[in-house]
Amino acid sequence: ETLPKDDQMAAIATQYKLSKLHEVGLEPELQSPLLDDYLADFTAMHLDWTSRIDRDTQTRILKKTLQRVKGGELRSILEVHKYFWNQERQVAYCVNLLNAVPGAVSAAEELIDKAELGCLNLDLLLLVHQTLTAELQNVQATGPEGPHSFYREWLSQKMVVAGLTKDLLADYNVQAHEKMAQLKCSTEPRTETLSLFLEYVAVPLNLPLDNVKQLAKELPDGKIRQSKTLSAILATAKTVATNDSALAACGAFLESWVLDVCLRDAEAISDLEEDCLRLVCSMSAGLPVVIHSMLGVSAGNLSEWSEHQECGIATLGSTNKKIPRSECLNLALLRKLLVSSEGEARKKATARIEELLREVSEHEKHNDTTFATRYTVLCEEFAAAELSKLTGPSEWPELSLHEVFKRPGVSSPAYMLQDVGKIRWLLNKYAKILCVEKIDLELHAAAVSKVSNLLQTDDDSLAPVCRSLRLYLLKCIERSRGISFLRGLLAEMPLCKTGWVEKWRGAHDIDFEKFIGAALVPKWNPWLGEDGTPEYREAKIAVMEMMTSTATDKLDKYARDCKMHDIAQQKKDVAGLLLALCQEPGLLAALEEEDRKPPWRTKLNEWLEHTSDLPVTPKERMLLRIFAGDAVALQSVPSPHWEYLGPFAISGGRRMDDLLRWRVLGHLAAVLISAPKASVLSALRKIMLEPEDLMYGENTYLPGMDEDIRNRVMKALLERGESIWKFKTHWYKCSCGYNFFIGECGRPMEMTQCPQCGLTIGGKDHNKTTATVEDDEKDRSPQGYMLPCAEKDEKHISFREVPSSSARAVRLLLHGAMFCGIAASAGDPLPRIFDHLVNRDSMCTMHQESEAKYIGEHFGNDWTLMVGILSSNVEDLAAGLHNLLRKMNFETKDDPKSGSSSEMNWEKLSLETRNKWEETIEAKYLNKMVSSFASPLVELYKKWGGAEEDGKFVTELKEAADVRDFPRHKREAEMPQLWAYRTPVTLDMLHARMGVVPDAQQKLPVLCTVLQRPLFNILPALGLLVGVFEWHSLVINRFSGRITRNEAGQLKVGKVLESIQHPTERQQWERAYAQFEKAWRIAWPHIERHECLEIPQHFRSVVIDRETSMLFCIADPDNEGICPLALTQWLAERHNELVQVVSAAIVRPSKGDAANARQGVRQSPAVSSRLLGQHDVVKYDEQALMHFLKSRCVTYGVGGGLNFDFKQLEQQLRRELARPEITMELRGFQWLGESHAQTSELKAVIKQKDLPPDVIERIKAELISPSLAHRCLQKVQMAVSFIQKSGSFSGEHAGETKLCGYLSSVLAESPDCIPSAAARSEVYLWHLSAFDKLLKQIINKDPMDDVDLIYRSDLPTELARELDGAKPSLPPTLATEMADFAEAYLTENVLNSEETIVSTLTYWLEGKCEPDTDADGKVSPEDAAVARQAAQDRDAVQMHLPPDLLMKHWVSTYYKLRA
Repeated sequence: ETLPKDDQMAAIATQYKLSKLHEVGLEPELQSPLLDDYLADFTAMHLDWTSRIDRDTQTRILKKTLQRVKGGELRSILEVHKYFWNQERQVAYCVNLLNAVPGAVSAAEELIDKAELGCLNLDLLLLVHQTLTAELQNVQATGPEGPHSFYREWLSQKMVVAGLTKDLLADYNVQAHEKMAQLKCSTEPRTETLSLFLEYVAVPLNLPLDNVKQLAKELPDGKIRQSKTLSAILATAKTVATNDSALAACGAFLESWVLDVCLRDAEAISDLEEDCLRLVCSMSAGLPVVIHSMLGVSAGNLSEWSEHQECGIATLGSTNKKIPRSECLNLALLRKLLVSSEGEARKKATARIEELLREVSEHEKHNDTTFATRYTVLCEEFAAAELSKLTGPSEWPELSLHEVFKRPGVSSPAYMLQDVGKIRWLLNKYAKILCVEKIDLELHAAAVSKVSNLLQTDDDSLAPVCRSLRLYLLKCIERSRGISFLRGLLAEMPLCKTGWVEKWRGAHDIDFEKFIGAALVPKWNPWLGEDGTPEYREAKIAVMEMMTSTATDKLDKYARDCKMHDIAQQKKDVAGLLLALCQEPGLLAALEEEDRKPPWRTKLNEWLEHTSDLPVTPKERMLLRIFAGDAVALQSVPSPHWEYLGPFAISGGRRMDDLLRWRVLGHLAAVLISAPKASVLSALRKIMLEPEDLMYGENTYLPGMDEDIRNRVMKALLERGESIWKFKTHWYKCSCGYNFFIGECGRPMEMTQCPQCGLTIGGKDHNKTTATVEDDEKDRSPQGYMLPCAEKDEKHISFREVPSSSARAVRLLLHGAMFCGIAASAGDPLPRIFDHLVNRDSMCTMHQESEAKYIGEHFGNDWTLMVGILSSNVEDLAAGLHNLLRKMNFETKDDPKSGSSSEMNWEKLSLETRNKWEETIEAKYLNKMVSSFASPLVELYKKWGGAEEDGKFVTELKEAADVRDFPRHKREAEMPQLWAYRTPVTLDMLHARMGVVPDAQQKLPVLCTVLQRPLFNILPALGLLVGVFEWHSLVINRFSGRITRNEAGQLKVGKVLESIQHPTERQQWERAYAQFEKAWRIAWPHIERHECLEIPQHFRSVVIDRETSMLFCIADPDNEGICPLALTQWLAERHNELVQVVSAAIVRPSKGDAANARQGVRQSPAVSSRLLGQHDVVKYDEQALMHFLKSRCVTYGVGGGLNFDFKQLEQQLRRELARPEITMELRGFQWLGESHAQTSELKAVIKQKDLPPDVIERIKAELISPSLAHRCLQKVQMAVSFIQKSGSFSGEHAGETKLCGYLSSVLAESPDCIPSAAARSEVYLWHLSAFDKLLKQIINKDPMDDVDLIYRSDLPTELARELDGAKPSLPPTLATEMADFAEAYLTENVLNSEETIVSTLTYWLEGKCEPDTDADGKVSPEDAAVARQAAQDRDAVQMHLPPDLLMKHWVSTYYKLRA
């Protein structure tokens, strides 16, 4: 099929004459019955089996298609081959379509006979869609399962047809064709409408067939995207919506129909009827659609509507039933109408929406409407896209309050809202300039010059909205860095002297003035009031007295009283003192200057260091000193450890974030000191203060460590959809200890060799081999500490059944306790306190590094990731952790989640108690903290910061109040909803929110899988698999068997592409290469291994382009070829893993997902990579996911917090990623000259003869140089390769074809490609072996050059002497036989090097002892003589060749014999 079409039949005819069919006398022209039989066999061999149409139907389709392409009846099997290989994809497309909808077969056969050939696929597609619709309209009865099974089967068929439709639309050249318009505007949207109705309504509600048929019949003829369709939908909804769940189902269907059919893309929107377009615009404003008995449908009356009311999508006439709308719908509609539309449709939509903005604003009597806010969201996105191209603040647009909010002569607020979008972007960028650690003063000045006119005004009527802009700026800063950071920023240069800040303070805004206050340290106290312990309150009095009077009397009394208490109370007293020291003198240390210490500082430090009244251990004393702000406490620690303990040093101008983290560490240390044994905190207390005790007795298991690798393997297999029986044993081991896994039922069905000892493991028919035993189910989680360094820590973690967010919190608490423990042991030298806990079999390297550095970096990493997971900032995380520690401290007893009759001692954790500890802390504390993290923060800050001082301003910043409750005049003047903070919708935010979803893996399996790395990073590459396989096919067809490795190494990709002359073929090559290169660039950095082989580093760094050698672009299991082979196989595996998860989610929906309409939908069978279409691969990436997320799954809660509709996103992913698995069928590439046993095995295909001596001499005379002989040898090896691959040659006549004729007629080589006239005229195919040998002699190639190293050992001296003595008795041709065998079998390590040479040569020569026979079974005299000589040679070898010669001596033996 790679030849020009005019030459194809001649090449096939030549090939046929050399085949076995010709040999037995079968002529290619056959009578009709025989040709039909041949076609039936051909169909079975070359078309994939299909589940809904049988082989006879496939054969008829094949025959009709080939005859139509030919233009007449088929009369020859050669025509079958020629036309099939040119039309294989067309035939496969047709068969797949009809297998999806077998009811269309009869009409399709007529179409194939009559339709215009250029539009055949389009006609077939129209027919299939129409048949699907007709089947839904005309179905009369269903099976015993009722209509449910019929609906599922219909949806399954439609899913396949939808994919094939996408393929045709992507590849079809004539988009303006009348039939194409029919498909896009009527036929396909009609099928999609009915499909959505089944998916969202009929299947979940188990509707009878009559309801479905009613909708199918009431849909209008012609175009679907019109108001009559909407009327038919609402009429059906009126019939079926008998309860709330039915109304909700109708709502989901209607939303999907509008968004996915009417507004699917720009072309669909342009096809939308104008009346329907206006209705959709009204829906985006929040107005309902109303159904009338006489007038059809219309938009609801604005006078009867308010945005505060719950308004559905539609009102069903006189029934007053309302179809509910999702919170995300209005913004999704606006986005489609204003962003996705084009041309005239966009103009009409924009004009109507601007009109609606005016109408809604006038109705509500202010511009701060919800509709306006949603419009502003898009305006801000437009502004971001436009303004992000600017290089810096100097290029920002200049806007003023007056021109934005008092624009004359403008009736619609649209222009004002567009400017609001720009201003929000500007202020957000200004906030980012202010949020860095060291503000760039020049950049700040440039930004201020642009925003100053927006943040200050002399116009009293604009003052309220000006304040809203200022608040919006402060909200952006607060959400990023926290309230305390914001206070400090406003009180310090350069912001405090900025014009707008001074003007704000000059306006005497009391709330603002109170908020700024003292801003250098955190203003709130997490132990204030009832949140503090009695011990803290008493200790605080003593500490404050000492700070006031500089006398330690009160402290001495506190210490003596403490000493009188029992041990448990003593620990509480010490903890209370630590908290008091931390909050009072500790934080004040951050404000002290080195030469201006307060008078009480020295006395306090001395008292803490030397008092003997206080019952504390040395470690507890050190913690008291550290958190009292004693700068001397850590100074004895030698460098560099002192720097690593920097987070515990409070003095020296620490940042606000550092102070907040430091105080959390102090709180953690305090609650751990006082933790009773029955508290889960006691495990962390032991780690902090008594880690040496953990090395005695049984193994210690730390919380937060990785789980048993076997459990992770099991989870991974279940997540990718493998059929694993959960309650069966799956792990086995060999008697040598090697572990292995058996899937599915867990019983052995296969046997293999143990890679460790070589014994046979596994079994057959559920019976184990003697070396196989069941492994126990005992948990083998690693003991001790086993985490790698922080930079290698995974971003998203989970262990056992603890979700990602709680898992990170566990590690934060663990590393905080360990970090405090290291600081508590400060001294010179700094002792190593955790060495004994390190699991030396893990990736942990803490025993080789500074413990302070290792643990400190982990604590910092955990903190940073926790901020991200909670979508928060440092200050809010600190407040949340203080609240968590306070709650945990108040509980003196934590019973295991599973319950226990006796009090649990959590101090030292065994494997079982560690697992219970994690389960308990997650259920009792962490789950509640992360699931509702933001909710209590405002109240906490009020309690801890003094609500009477700045609570009102903080409430405004946090947006705790509902703007819908604000009076109308406030909404009109301040526009608080327009200036509300909105959390950016980012991928990190999605990850963070996923981390707090309980049982996310079970509820959202596809979303969890998609977000995993590296899958998420390489998703775009999966969509390129069609091009990748096409590239391999093109390369194999053009070069396999025609090029050597050396030539491929010299050939650049660009040169190959430039050599393709035909424009259509060049376009195909360019397209395939572009996709192959892009897939490589995306996926190759993530590939480390191919099967058991680790990819060498110098290959992993390769990036292909048009200057790359073709060696890296030809898939091959050796050398450079391993790269494209590994890439292709790895991508196919990732595709299959993903679609397996999707399939499992669809067929076995998770709990709470029983209403999933695709439950039980049959998945498509696997597709061969040879016939892969665009609809078979995953076309999805980060941009598509984020676009759908922003458009359909996002709403904003109080304070601008994001709410995600994860269920909607999961359903969309299941819909988009439902694809068949790929069966990888990649033909092996045949390198010219590298076919093992090529010429020696040729006689199995064509009987070989020697060249006559005179011909040999003539050829030698003409091939006077090795280079000429090498050119000739390449053509010989090419012919041998193709003859062996064809496998259809037979008998003596097959060898009668001249080599030159075969090369030119079959392989499309030039007639003079053999540079020897004698060879062109005298060498036939039965001379190939002899000609190959002659050419190698001319080239003088050493036959041992390519022999594997394993066969190159030197001969021992004694064995060499023995061989010299035997040489006269050995056959003179033995060296030649050894050379032939080596070229055929020893170029790779395939034979045992310890085997004897005698046994190998005996086997080789025995194969020549049986003479060849002709077609009549007779043996020629020449063949008989050759067989007799071979038998004599075999006997001589057995008698005289030294038996101790081994295969490893092969090369040495050959040279000895040849000498």
